[in-house]
Amino acid sequence: MVGFVSEDLSLFWNALQMGWELDRSASRGFMALRGLYVFSHDNPLGNAPAHTLLDRVEAEKDADVEAPREFGHYAVSIDDADLPEGVTLTRVLG
Repeated sequence: MVGFVSEDLSLFWNALQMGWELDRSASRGFMALRGLYVFSHDNPLGNAPAHTLLDRVEAEKDADVEAPREFGHYAVSIDDADLPEGVTLTRVLG
């Protein structure tokens, strides 16, 4: 047993969401987490390969935008239909 409890996971998700607020630099400028999608598996070894789940998340440039300059110039979508058996999707952010 590792001693990891649900409160630890909650703290981790919060750190991912808020971590960029304190990490600004001249080289990166302003960065922010815009989406956090968690695929959970019933089986400790996984119920589906990671790449098949990650391929469900897509970011596409809006057709009417020639040179994207901001996050709003993209449409982010996730295919959550017909997830593999034993896999659930949680949208923590986004």
